[in-house]
Amino acid sequence: MLFLIFLAAFLPLSSSVNPVAVTSYALLNPESEACFKKIAEKSGNSNLVQSLDGMAGVGWDNLMNVVTQPVISSTFSKCQITPDGKFLIPDSIFAIPIQQSQIDQSAQFYDQFNDYWHKTTDEMNVDAKGGYGPFKIGGSYSKKNIDTKYTMFKQNTKVLHATLKHRAYTLVSDLSAGLHPLFKNRLLEIAGYLRRGLTFQAKYLAEMIIRDYGTHYIERAEVGALIEQEDFIQINESEIATSEFEEIKKSASASLKLKN
Repeated sequence: MLFLIFLAAFLPLSSSVNPVAVTSYALLNPESEACFKKIAEKSGNSNLVQSLDGMAGVGWDNLMNVVTQPVISSTFSKCQITPDGKFLIPDSIFAIPIQQSQIDQSAQFYDQFNDYWHKTTDEMNVDAKGGYGPFKIGGSYSKKNIDTKYTMFKQNTKVLHATLKHRAYTLVSDLSAGLHPLFKNRLLEIAGYLRRGLTFQAKYLAEMIIRDYGTHYIERAEVGALIEQEDFIQINESEIATSEFEEIKKSASASLKLKN
């Protein structure tokens, strides 16, 4: 049996494009460091060391399942924190606590990669799929999917996929904050070429924006904690009783624990 665990804390769990990888741009922003110091001095809370930046108001590459770069201006001049006082958030983000904290715990067997891919991708990209004719887009080239497919085919195994999700906040991007200066400048550059009738150059720059910023924009994201566990098992479902089969799934689901 091959055993893999994927662990991520405070990642977006669901949104219009639901990312699974996050880059905190607050680490690159000197304003955020000043806010951390200011809040710690005012409240005596030295545990506020994380930012919920880079989860909404950013680009999303739906083919690779990764967050890209900021689309909406991301500043920290207001030194906003979440209502529970645990996280710093950008001026352009509203954080809405999920009043009834939900923990979803489940496990599922997959004997075909396509079934696994459709299920996990549907959950992560419910509104973000696109395509051209018969070609569909939806995270098929993410490293996680590639690794899973490789192991299933090489070892001739089935996948027992267990998840544990804890939903904490809904983050909403405020579009009135304006575009991020770098993103805005690139759009203005394209507009300049179009005004001069240089459509080839404008098209090239537009394609570069898609390369750098991805295929979608994240306006709203649900964040919390996510644990995924994958067991690659050589098993014949026809040789075991249904009750035993269900017990295996329950055991995998119960093995996941989330600490506050």
